[in-house]
Amino acid sequence: AAPVIIQTGGAEAARFNTSGNLAFPAGQGIDFSATSGTGTSELFSDYEEGTWSPSYAPTSGSFTTMTYNNQEGYYTKIGDLVYINCLISTSNSNPSGGSGTLFISGLPYACGASADHSLAISGAVNWGGDYPLAGQVFESSSTIKFQYRTAVNGTTSSLDVSDMATSTSSNRNYIRFSGCYK
Repeated sequence: AAPVIIQTGGAEAARFNTSGNLAFPAGQGIDFSATSGTGTSELFSDYEEGTWSPSYAPTSGSFTTMTYNNQEGYYTKIGDLVYINCLISTSNSNPSGGSGTLFISGLPYACGASADHSLAISGAVNWGGDYPLAGQVFESSSTIKFQYRTAVNGTTSSLDVSDMATSTSSNRNYIRFSGCYK
């Protein structure tokens, strides 16, 4: 059967494609403006699920060796919000060639301008120094920076490349986290 086309004023507004899905032309979507609200946009125009490949990255230089045991990244994009889940660990690591702050690169989308977002870490084990406590995605960036706390009531500092374990054992520099950013 031919797809059903929904038209308004002679222009195609949406169609049911041959697989039975409702499809909108680019830049259009479901308009919720009839509902009361104070938002600046009430058009739902994007939904996507996928995977991404997280990798450790130093501020400068490059790691001497970095082989991954786990590199699992999943995301769901709803409108302009990206929900991420990640598990990353190394099986052979020598971070000595890199220096500075430690990042995870490879996010599926860059964070929007004027929007920093925090991530929740659910597990971090087998590190060589300080353990990641929290993560943050910075505006206009597709990387995550991690922080640790120097003491129970101490200051929060950026996790450094030197905090990574140098090892040939599985599941080192293990971290599992999730979060949302705009």
